[in-house]
Amino acid sequence: MKFSSSSTSVLFLLSGTVLPGQCQRDGDLFPVTITNCNVTSVIKGPPQRVVTLNQGTTEIMLALGLVDHMVGTAYLDDEIWPLYKEEYDKVPVLSDTYPDIESLMSVNPDFLYGSYSSAFSNSSIDYHSIFGEDCELVLEGRGGHNAYCRPELHDYGIQTYLQTAFCELVEHRPENLSVEGGLFAELADIGNIFNVPDRAAALKADIEDHFAKALQVSRPAVTDDPDAAIKVLWLDSWDESEPYVGACCGSPQIIMEHAGAKNIFGNLGTEERRSWEFAPWEDIVAADPDVIVLVDASWDPADEKILNLCKHPIARQLRAVRNRAYISVPFSGSTLGVKIGTLAYNLAEAMVALAHSRPLPSLDFSPIAISYDANNNFVDAKSGSQAITLSGVKVYITLPTFDATNLEETCAVDAPQIIIADSQDEEGEDQNTIEDNGDDVNSEYEVDSNPESADNEHSASTTDTTGSEENSSGGCGKKLGWTMLLFTFHWIFSEKLVVVLS
Repeated sequence: MKFSSSSTSVLFLLSGTVLPGQCQRDGDLFPVTITNCNVTSVIKGPPQRVVTLNQGTTEIMLALGLVDHMVGTAYLDDEIWPLYKEEYDKVPVLSDTYPDIESLMSVNPDFLYGSYSSAFSNSSIDYHSIFGEDCELVLEGRGGHNAYCRPELHDYGIQTYLQTAFCELVEHRPENLSVEGGLFAELADIGNIFNVPDRAAALKADIEDHFAKALQVSRPAVTDDPDAAIKVLWLDSWDESEPYVGACCGSPQIIMEHAGAKNIFGNLGTEERRSWEFAPWEDIVAADPDVIVLVDASWDPADEKILNLCKHPIARQLRAVRNRAYISVPFSGSTLGVKIGTLAYNLAEAMVALAHSRPLPSLDFSPIAISYDANNNFVDAKSGSQAITLSGVKVYITLPTFDATNLEETCAVDAPQIIIADSQDEEGEDQNTIEDNGDDVNSEYEVDSNPESADNEHSASTTDTTGSEENSSGGCGKKLGWTMLLFTFHWIFSEKLVVVLS
């Protein structure tokens, strides 16, 4: 089966996504024993009253078609992915950040699912008040002592799951975090906990497919020498002396690796297996990145980071700053979650365009006007423009005015012009066409109806099932087929989102 899209649209494919109500196998899978971050759960049946405590885990539940199991969600970092917006709107939002204990317990949860250890910290949610005693695990952090309460929650009757990159104790985090031992192992666990292993396998296969296509985009632009790969600074949070950057052992490293890039701080934070770490500007200048990825968060916007980069006496010397080689990604996309494959693919396209002065492919990137008013609220006025994808990856064509500062003037440099086009090489062939069994990944996809089963073996989170040896067998009479969703955004000519399901 193939789909095509015109050059004025954005094609977006999530072949592994499962809609609620799709046929999933029956089977005597339970009880399921899950050891996650050294905390063991015995799941007697699929949890029915789930609260997700971070956006990454919320989107995993929605991607697996489990909205009917959710009674609450919290802590949305930024916009929910359009693909999941309709299902997300069905779930009660308990809080914009972590909920208070009264709001949490009012929905009578039987399962809490968090991306970060802070979701189970008493400093975030007053778990002590329901136990009547302190939680046993107390750790010293940058903000003082924090007590973590997962074992006590289990004893209370509420099961939990925590992403292994953020286990409370360093020794429980994967020594060498990979997508297999991190996100894919998590998908396998959640698939088994909710008795939807085929859905988890399909979602894994889709992410793997996007990773493969990302490398097809980036590798032709460099040699086989890993040192020749595009060098990237992942700028998570601004600081005048030591900004917070993507480090060795988390989702930024995984995204850059699968996008075919070199993280200039890929060896930073290894002792504590950190996803992010502080790095001095002098080290950043010495590393000389080709591209800077700016994490766009409400508390630290990407546009503000550009303003700071252009004004900072050291940062403004960077070649990437002088070339305006900026790529913005949403904070929610920088965490381990279902966006990671598509984001890596779009990131590879953007990196190659910026580092090698190539056009951005019009099939995936659409221009959009950007501007802010005097209070730094977004307004629809054409003081700047970006090229944006459905995954949230953005490239600056012209810079906006931010905080009453015209960034075009403040950051005035002789940077290469960024264009969006169906680029042609000297022989007339489309440079955006990537060979994949004869198909152009930007305009046509072929769908395999037999995605590989998910891998249940991983270091920090292991699954032991009882009562069934057929974790990936199809009890519905056939294997779960892939669901294809074709999203066409006509951002310039229409405000409507057209969805085609087949």
